[in-house]
Amino acid sequence: MTYQTFLLNNGLRIIHQSSESNISYCGFAINVGTRHELPGEEGMAHFVEHMLFKGTQKRKAHHIVNRMENVGGELNAYTTKEETFVYAAFLEEYLQRAMDLLGDMVFNSDFPQKQIERERDVIIDEIQSYKDSPSELIFDDFERLLFSHQSIGNYILGTKQSLNSFDHDSVKSFVLRNYLSERMVFFSFGKTPFKKVVRWAQKYFSYSLSPDMLSSKNIVSSIPAEHKGFNHLNDLSSDSLANSIPTEHNDSDSSNVKPNNSAVSYNPQKMVLDKDTVQTHIIMGRPVFEMFNNDRYTLLLINNLLSGGDSSRLNVALREKRGLVYSVESNVALYTDTGVFSIYFGCDPKNADKCIRLVEQELSRLQKESLTPIQLQIAKKQLCGQIGIASENHENVALGMAKRYLHFNNYESINETFRRIKSITSDNIKRLSVQLLNPEWFSYLKYK
Repeated sequence: MTYQTFLLNNGLRIIHQSSESNISYCGFAINVGTRHELPGEEGMAHFVEHMLFKGTQKRKAHHIVNRMENVGGELNAYTTKEETFVYAAFLEEYLQRAMDLLGDMVFNSDFPQKQIERERDVIIDEIQSYKDSPSELIFDDFERLLFSHQSIGNYILGTKQSLNSFDHDSVKSFVLRNYLSERMVFFSFGKTPFKKVVRWAQKYFSYSLSPDMLSSKNIVSSIPAEHKGFNHLNDLSSDSLANSIPTEHNDSDSSNVKPNNSAVSYNPQKMVLDKDTVQTHIIMGRPVFEMFNNDRYTLLLINNLLSGGDSSRLNVALREKRGLVYSVESNVALYTDTGVFSIYFGCDPKNADKCIRLVEQELSRLQKESLTPIQLQIAKKQLCGQIGIASENHENVALGMAKRYLHFNNYESINETFRRIKSITSDNIKRLSVQLLNPEWFSYLKYK
């Protein structure tokens, strides 16, 4: 696959992947999320994402919705702890229409007060609905527990109190502070020639590019090897802890990246919350390193060993052998300066302590027992196969490409990802397991 990039005069980066698919994707990846909220702004990043659909200087809300629906396309958006994505899926012939609409939404939304009041009620209802899903809510509560004094620990949806304080001026202030072109990536995936994508970006994103700006010197037909490094699954990240996390960040693909590696103090905590649930829900884990760390691929492999399928270690120990849970999962969430490793399961209250002990035993196995050559080979093949299958989902590939380029300013082929995974050794796995998976350094959150 060919990846092409272009830098507009205002700092907006463009990345394009050519594809023979009849379905195209394009949109904006914006480096703004929960962690960029100031005190009193909890939930603002997500609120702004909603408000982008509520009217611009030239379009009303129904015009925005109908613009892509009328040609069978889809308009979507979502907010994470560090990013906002606004994008569309459509037949290739409607790329120009999509770029016009998305540029108008991102750069020209006017945030009418009546729409703010209406959408506030919608999101408060969303918060209430979310509380009915303890298996989802517990992850947010866990990050809140780990990062209680940092904005990265804020709830993405915010709170009823914070939402009630939002008005036109506060929303506009947040946008003017964070929706900067140099903090954005426009991404495109499809058949359209890249030079045409750039020309339309000039037209619809309100930038004047001279003809010589469209010369081959500004367009990169393939990303050089020194600028590769894309993780085709979700990027991993973690928190630097002096007593247990390696401090070197010598990843060859991050030479142009200057992550914020400031460590924060971390003390393991245990918390029980009365949620009046039938099951006991438990999440356990700790902060880990950030997304730029060279060990992220090893952590991804460890994560897959623990819960990457029916034959994974946690599933076999808790479900297949003993029938204690319906599902158990480990997760890695990596951010630009911290990350989280966690393990979650729900079970009958009387089995909670037993399940915890079994999880801790599997973590101990990884620390004490090296994988045999056959076990290591199977683990690598399994992960590479999963990544390969995931790469057939063009929407996820387009969004992953945008996220990677947003944070790393580079991209990596799937073959390079495979190479990195295949280079992992049994010693790498054991070393990182010892550094990160000691339950003594885990925090525990229980819903009962």
